[in-house]
Amino acid sequence: IMLRRTKKERAGDVKLPPLEIIVRMLELDEGEKDFYECVYKNTRSQFDTFVNKGTLLHNYAHVFELLSRLRQAVDHPYLVVFGSFRGKPNPLPSKSAMPGGSDICSICSFSINSARECAVNSCRHTFHRKCVLNYLEEEEKEVEGGVGDEDEEDGFEE
Repeated sequence: IMLRRTKKERAGDVKLPPLEIIVRMLELDEGEKDFYECVYKNTRSQFDTFVNKGTLLHNYAHVFELLSRLRQAVDHPYLVVFGSFRGKPNPLPSKSAMPGGSDICSICSFSINSARECAVNSCRHTFHRKCVLNYLEEEEKEVEGGVGDEDEEDGFEE
């Protein structure tokens, strides 16, 4: 026996706030825009393949997956670069995704090519030294131990 209940029957039990949709227009910086364009072109190519083969309606779940990938690309590049796509490693090229590859700055999301420009905080996030200094200057935050020349102790490991 299966009981079926409708929303109207259970409205008294479930009190949900009214749905509020907020649409925000975001501006991507040059690096983010370049990354998004790369993912978009890859997505568009796969979508066009479905259209040209006449299998678009049979692949609606794959189309949804492609659209979700675009959303992830805007949320954070790591979701696309280090995520999986259809259960396989992501096909997008990335030096940092390869063994022995470079680290990625947690502020600007670009590769850190040398140990000299790399700063690592206590929770092991990596940054360009210049990005950290610029961030601290912009936000006018004080770092315990001070921020100064490369010769001084600045709270980051090299």
